[in-house]
Amino acid sequence: MARWFSRSSNRGASRMNRSSNRLALPATNRAAAEGFEDVQNIVLGSCLMCHAREPFWEGIRQAPKDVLLETPNDIARQARQIYLQAGVSRAMPPANLTYISDKDRVKIVKWFRAATGNSIAGLL
Repeated sequence: MARWFSRSSNRGASRMNRSSNRLALPATNRAAAEGFEDVQNIVLGSCLMCHAREPFWEGIRQAPKDVLLETPNDIARQARQIYLQAGVSRAMPPANLTYISDKDRVKIVKWFRAATGNSIAGLL
């Protein structure tokens, strides 16, 4: 009996690990996608002053909409918003105050498309 219970526990833990790995997979894929390093540099140079745990842009006390972009994992988790707000709509940064060039916006779009397999599913 004890042996059966211990096996059962391991199976349950194994299932939980597989489940949590599946949840983490999209962010991992985004960070591993071609162009991530360039996008990370763009984000750190143009977005971090507001989207940090302790923003340093004058007048900003908390990251807008609680969107944090400090770590590779933060950036990967926010891929869709970075793509939409900075790559496609150009809404970010506001009035392009911290300047993201057209060339850098293209890099953001290419990275997101590479990370999502160029599919609409990445937008959902």
